[in-house]
Amino acid sequence: MIKLLLLASIVGQAPANTPGTLANPGFEGQPMKSVYFFAGQWRFPGPGFYDGPAPGVRLAPASNNCLYTIFPIDGATHLGWSETRQKREQALSMMLATGSNVVNMSYWGPRHTDRWAFWAPMQSATGAHDELFDAAVGRPLLIAPYIESGDATVGKTQTGCHGDVGPMGESAGYSFLDTFPGTHDEPAPLLVEQVVDLIERYLLKPANPAWPKKWAQMYDRHGKPRYVVSLIHVGSNQRGVNDETFAKGFSWVAERVYRETGVRVGFTLDALPPEHRARFKPTPARTGRWLARQPSVLAIQPFTPEVHTRRCVPADDCDAVSGSRALKEMLAWKRRYIGGWVNTGIPVILDVSPGRDARHVFPDHREPRYGNNTLWRDGQAQLLSLGVRGITANTWNGYTEGFAIVPSCVFAHGEAPPGLPLCGPPPIDDSDETYLWFKQLALPGDRPHAE
Repeated sequence: MIKLLLLASIVGQAPANTPGTLANPGFEGQPMKSVYFFAGQWRFPGPGFYDGPAPGVRLAPASNNCLYTIFPIDGATHLGWSETRQKREQALSMMLATGSNVVNMSYWGPRHTDRWAFWAPMQSATGAHDELFDAAVGRPLLIAPYIESGDATVGKTQTGCHGDVGPMGESAGYSFLDTFPGTHDEPAPLLVEQVVDLIERYLLKPANPAWPKKWAQMYDRHGKPRYVVSLIHVGSNQRGVNDETFAKGFSWVAERVYRETGVRVGFTLDALPPEHRARFKPTPARTGRWLARQPSVLAIQPFTPEVHTRRCVPADDCDAVSGSRALKEMLAWKRRYIGGWVNTGIPVILDVSPGRDARHVFPDHREPRYGNNTLWRDGQAQLLSLGVRGITANTWNGYTEGFAIVPSCVFAHGEAPPGLPLCGPPPIDDSDETYLWFKQLALPGDRPHAE
């Protein structure tokens, strides 16, 4: 396995205000090493923990644990997130033990909405977000909200894995592709609404006065700090969008947010690859020069972009222990994708994942299934040599699609990819290949962080 700590000898420590590095006091100039995290209780029949559309009325979503492709052994912590403060602290301690300094907080809409109850793999409600901010206080760990898209839930009900029935949906949908960029005078209103909601809750009117300093900040292209807002599936379905208007849309949104709140935000972008079906997809060659001019664009931070290529279907054996030719071709594709964005001069946060296995959620022979083997892990590690500015793990606890970085196992052969260990007595973190691999990933200039 590649020892990435050796890369520290290639480049010296970055200046404190280097674009794309962290800007919070005590973290100045540090590269981001983050984990994409679904805060919240697991979805198993039981009491509700978080409010839905009606204030003070807790929702109990229908169970989805039969869709967990990788079932976590650490049930005492992540599955029981809201049961005790100790469990939340244990979960964050595991993140810190990997050298992570940022949690990308999966966000599914403002308080008193219920998209989280229908679409998130865990119960990632605003109440769970508040618990995450509380648990991070006093720890050298920052939080960056990651805004998710989700269909409307109005009039919909759920049936769970155990015959249980979830709540009747009441919330409108949100799609970044459909709302962005809008116009100069009316930029992406549904995106602005959600960013303002987060700012009011965690910066301007926090229930805990310690919350504001936990929101991650990053230096922009001028070396000025901005609060980080991460965006998934970045492209557009609006008509008439071109490279210039698309890029300027991020500055339009940031300026509108500033006028409404007095807070400067910037964005990290999960830039969709050309293979995605969206009407407009940003490309390094065409859109990169326009994005590079926007102070509001902090970094390109992908979320498993290789999935959209539809490569590595099960018949390609990309999850075989020894890998396959098709997996090597996917790694070559990802090298071109990441390298293209690095060449624009925009900071790039390299996304890494253990692999993907969503056979329970999407039982389709055309769904990509890959990784969980040495070829995939080491191939991603080699991408750090391209000159990326940070690392993000997709995802820390994405159990429903086989993305989990957190130590996990299976109960019998055939339940998951061959590279995963069978369940044994805890702690599993001393033997888990994925967890140890991510723990070893480091960037040039990385150094201990302070609260």
